[in-house]
Amino acid sequence: MKAKRVPRVLWWLGFAATLALLWPLTFIVLEATYGGPHSTYTGESYGFRIGMTKREVLETYKALEREVNLRTLTTNDHSRVCFLVIDRSELVYSAEWEGSDHWMGYRHKFPLYYQEFHFTGGVLTCILNYIRFYET
Repeated sequence: MKAKRVPRVLWWLGFAATLALLWPLTFIVLEATYGGPHSTYTGESYGFRIGMTKREVLETYKALEREVNLRTLTTNDHSRVCFLVIDRSELVYSAEWEGSDHWMGYRHKFPLYYQEFHFTGGVLTCILNYIRFYET
């Protein structure tokens, strides 16, 4: 006796449904495994290296040739002050940059979502990269 064969159309529909389910599942697994914050305390990361001065970080960020979204985050006793820059021409080293030891820059190019720069004594000591695997 011959075994019944599944019609070709049903096979292709099943194959397409399986791919449709596996594609988003792949990104869910990647996000859970590799996504999220990654800190760098030595060496370099995405064009920035530990030990750079604030001015060097600002100039490197300015040279990215992408849309710029960089802000200083200064926490005092009761509030948080943000200084937002959108245009590269506004990236001028000033008292706001000098006075803040915590900067955040949004990098909307896969896989980086944003970077945080932490300074001690005017020198870069930590780079926090937030990696994403969704919206690709």
